[in-house]
Amino acid sequence: MSLYEITLPTETQNLSTKIVVEAGDSDMACLAASEEAKKDSILTCRASLKLLGGEDEQDMELGEFTLDGHVLPQTWQDVQAYLKRIRAEAEHEARTVQRENPHLRCHRSRGVVISTADDKGETIIAASDEWTFPTTKGSYLTDIAKIIEARPNTAEIWAEVGFDSAESVRDMNDMQYEPYTGESSILLWRKGEAHQLTP
Repeated sequence: MSLYEITLPTETQNLSTKIVVEAGDSDMACLAASEEAKKDSILTCRASLKLLGGEDEQDMELGEFTLDGHVLPQTWQDVQAYLKRIRAEAEHEARTVQRENPHLRCHRSRGVVISTADDKGETIIAASDEWTFPTTKGSYLTDIAKIIEARPNTAEIWAEVGFDSAESVRDMNDMQYEPYTGESSILLWRKGEAHQLTP
């Protein structure tokens, strides 16, 4: 197995411009990088691939490839599928914490909220602002339009979900829980992108 470094173009608007993966060959490295890109909501783009040398070896540039990354939702059904996915990821993470802390047997979703960032990745609307994610296509499009109008420097809109864990339902209801034992988020809208559900 070798280490490969994938460099993303700066216009990807992602804070991380490099992905490092371990793979048996360059094809497997491209596949692994594409999976990481999907998880991190990095959009499909051209990227460069480099084989990282060991202590006594030099790095070797291998060329460019199309990173098969995240696809922005184009329909309300796509949005719903993404929400289902991040809920499952956050719940899975909370249940993984339970394996390490068996007393945390009760898990509850905090719901889905909207967060936004500018083109430098700076938060504009944080998950802690608790802008509840809309439940219909119409209200979703209305919320996106309101956000863009009120905060014109908005470059990205995300959906975020979190889970809390407690020993029992009673403890959960009595506010005696571990917050955010599971979290997940996904990019739903990016300024300037043509293929996405937009108002």
